[in-house]
Amino acid sequence: MQKTLDDNLTKKLKLLTVILHICGIQRIFETIMSVYESKASGPHVNKERFRDEWF
Repeated sequence: MQKTLDDNLTKKLKLLTVILHICGIQRIFETIMSVYESKASGPHVNKERFRDEWF
């Protein structure tokens, strides 16, 4: 089972690398950290909420 999970993760990382390469982005440590630090992992960070002014 663990081997299957590792194989799936490897395939996903290879696919991610290909997609980034097509977009002209290298998947290196600095790129990964800049995406992480930009809070790209949360799509709703600093999003203005429609109801915020009501509560």
